Amino acid sequence: MKRRILFAIIAAVLIVAVPTTAFSQSKKSTSRTDVNLSLVGVVSTLDPFKTSLTVDLMLFKQIYESLYYIDDYAKPHGRIASSHTTSPDGLVYTFNLRKDAFFHNGDPVKASDVVFSFKTAIASPVLAPYVNVIKEVKKIDDSTVQITLKQPYTPFLNNSSQVFIVSEKAYTAAGNKFGATITGAGTGPFKVVKYDGNTRIELEAFPKYYLGEAAIKKVTFIPMSDQSTGLIAFENGELDFFGVPSSNWKEITESGKYEYTLAPSSHISYILLNPSSGVLKNQDLRYAINYAVDRELINIVAYEGYADEAYHMMHPEYITGASDNTFKFSYNPAKVKEYLKKAGYPNGVDIGVLQHTTATYYPKIAQVFQAQLADFGIKCSLQGGETSALVGGWRAGQFNMLCSGFNAVLDYDYYTRYTSPDVPSSFLKFQNTDYDAKWILQQYNKGAAELDKAKREKIYFELEEYIARTACYIPVFYKTNPYAWNKNLNVKLDLNYYYIYDWSWK
Repeated sequence: MKRRILFAIIAAVLIVAVPTTAFSQSKKSTSRTDVNLSLVGVVSTLDPFKTSLTVDLMLFKQIYESLYYIDDYAKPHGRIASSHTTSPDGLVYTFNLRKDAFFHNGDPVKASDVVFSFKTAIASPVLAPYVNVIKEVKKIDDSTVQITLKQPYTPFLNNSSQVFIVSEKAYTAAGNKFGATITGAGTGPFKVVKYDGNTRIELEAFPKYYLGEAAIKKVTFIPMSDQSTGLIAFENGELDFFGVPSSNWKEITESGKYEYTLAPSSHISYILLNPSSGVLKNQDLRYAINYAVDRELINIVAYEGYADEAYHMMHPEYITGASDNTFKFSYNPAKVKEYLKKAGYPNGVDIGVLQHTTATYYPKIAQVFQAQLADFGIKCSLQGGETSALVGGWRAGQFNMLCSGFNAVLDYDYYTRYTSPDVPSSFLKFQNTDYDAKWILQQYNKGAAELDKAKREKIYFELEEYIARTACYIPVFYKTNPYAWNKNLNVKLDLNYYYIYDWSWK
């Protein structure tokens, strides 16, 4: 009864339908060559070496490219690199570069630019986890780059796709202003022509793009943290493509006015409990908190039930090395009371502040989580903010609890970005805790170096089992992306991102 009352209260408070407005999209001319979209927050920079935020990457995917594009099935497709070879010992990768690739400033892409980009990535706190296995990167000739690794590293090709190739000349000439100004440093199908990360970014098709000029000639991105504002703009025809709020999905899909899909993703929404902070150092208390989380209820309230409830941080269906057979918490009121008593707080406790990004559905997750804990006498307060403003403190370990999410690259090694003691940008490094940070790091290194698939899976199974039992990360759900778009627009979607180069008007 108590849970039903709680659900009714939360639903009444949190689920607020966004009003619909007059529809005009079907009247758009199909002779258009422009497209208008929103982003779920402000763009923090145009510098691909300084951010890994999803909102920034959604823009970067249109203007920058890496040596290879890795598809949803972890298959590589040549981009700046036309091909590569690997030495028998797995240590040396030799990349052959395209000779028809150009930067947006008109300069040809050369091996020196690739070397510069990888060296910049190695020095970047954000990208170093992808490439710190590199021992040496050097130019063989203008069209050939050789990368030597410190040890065999199975996910290297996958991880190297996170390094965008930029113009050394444009990057160094801009100096500290790179990221805040337009430089022509990209190689992708679209170039930036207007940039204000807070209000508007405009792109134009790059005529010299080596795969051919895009059918879409102009792209306008409007940062819109408020989804209700975005939905109104979409229904007014001001946006051609939109990530629909889950609470409005039914009315949008039943209107008959749009094309739409619930696109799968490897994106995880989660809550992190800091084991170095206050009362949360108590593992029994963290167990009680984990058992108090009803994922089904959070999914219904925060995402209208359209997400897939998650019991692991890395999606077993999409992430190489992830397993569905490791330890998992599920909602269990009896266990909550048992572990609260073990923790020494049979009547509940105040666990401090939960920080959460204010983008999309995260405030709802935080509010439902708060209400669920309160049902057992566990109190917490909420503090919202822009992800770009919060993430610096999170990486420094300056938080009590946080609620956020990420798109995982398709290999378990990606989890190092959030749990490795050796990754400066990770939120949970396990140092200064009761856990064996050294062993965790050794497991990550063993898994990355292992070439045998079955042995890799065993290593990651043991690691996942260990990390899950610390009860620090609470997986909430794997989201689906509820996209809708103008019926006259041809749209192609990937697992976590979209590439407007593949789009066209009918």
